[in-house]
Order: sequence, then C-alpha cells, then structure tokens
Amino acid sequence: MDVFEKKYSGRVLLVDDSKTNRIVGGKYLEKLGLQVDLAEGCDEAISACEHNRYHIIFMDIYMPDTDGIATAKIIRSRLLSYCPIIALTGHGAEALADDLLQSKMNGVIEKPVTPQKLILELDKYLRKVS
Repeated sequence: MDVFEKKYSGRVLLVDDSKTNRIVGGKYLEKLGLQVDLAEGCDEAISACEHNRYHIIFMDIYMPDTDGIATAKIIRSRLLSYCPIIALTGHGAEALADDLLQSKMNGVIEKPVTPQKLILELDKYLRKVS
C-alpha cells in the first residue's frame, strides 16, 4: 500500500528553522491532501496563526531565536489557536514531557519526520477523505 494513499482534509502549519525540513515535511503533508503553510520561526508562526485558522500545527522544538515550546505558549496564551500542536524534536521526547505539558502541546514526533509518523498524529485529529 502506498503511504500517500490516505488523504486528509484541512489546513496545517509546519514550523521549522531548517529549510530542508520545511520543504520535505511540507511535501509529505501536501501529498496527504493537506493545505500547508510554512513558517521559519516564532514570529512567522505567530503571524500565520493571527491570519489563518489551522486544523493542526507541527512545531519544531529547537529553533535559534524562540524555541517551539515558548512559541506554543504564546499561541495558547494569546488564544490564537485551539488546534492540536505537535512537537517535532530530534532530541528525545521523554526529556521534554514536562515542557510539552506546560506549553499545552498535544503530542510529539521524533525526527526524522516520516510520512508514517505524520499519519499517526493526523489520524488522531483530522478527518480522512479516503
């Protein structure tokens, strides 16, 4: 079975300071049928949330200026989005458990991000169209 056979409906935001991660992750999400917006860091993510409604946000944890945990806290405190926020990390999810809970993030994906890992989270929150 083709991993991209499953399709979803919705708009997602992918926040990552790595251009490569944004391009690859964005392509995966688009192939899964989603409308994808990309943000490089905190300021772009906040602006995107002020102007758009998302069904899910994928947030890199380690970014140079403002990390993903702080960005998620800002999004939640300003009531910019009630959608699920899924952390993306290459540094072990267990060590981040308390921070993720405090930031009101809903889940975590360990890098490298794969279509299969994205699908596990998407299945929890989005409606499938096929």
